[in-house]
Amino acid sequence: MADVASDVPTNMALMRRVLATTVEKALETWPAGVGTVAVVIPTQTHALGWLGEVVLTEHLIARGVAIHGGDGKKDSIRELECNLGQAQVAYESYSGGWSLGDGSVERSAEASLTLTLNAKSGAAEWIEDTHSRAADVIPASTVPDVAGDPVVHLAPVLPTTNWAPYIEPVIVSGTVGGLIYLFFTR
Repeated sequence: MADVASDVPTNMALMRRVLATTVEKALETWPAGVGTVAVVIPTQTHALGWLGEVVLTEHLIARGVAIHGGDGKKDSIRELECNLGQAQVAYESYSGGWSLGDGSVERSAEASLTLTLNAKSGAAEWIEDTHSRAADVIPASTVPDVAGDPVVHLAPVLPTTNWAPYIEPVIVSGTVGGLIYLFFTR
């Protein structure tokens, strides 16, 4: 049997794919021509902000945009503000067998991103706000392997099946039935 866990993307890989889609959607309306000089400035404190910046930088470089570090105060440098508003992975539902290893888990990842390109004067020249979501179904046995990262936004809690509404009536009915049987047989 093949190692199923190696075929399932990790939560980090799924989030990176969603962020890449979000950045691609945002850059569809990118106003600046190839060769524009920009400095990427994070404007958020999200735990996955670094991943958003990495994906954004990769996509800008692929478009031929020169990225410079620093404060962006040079005359030839435009500032590109990157605000990652939401980025999280969630386990939506569990279905299947009686134990964790038997069923499947629906997993989703969402990201929202706001990009603002400031002109040399400091005024906002371009603003784009995008959101992306992706979902897949993975074997429940791979959940510990795909979480892999202690980042809270990438290690969601697996939903459990609540059997109490089904078990309680069975126990109560069995107890009452047993007491009635004992009462009438003596």
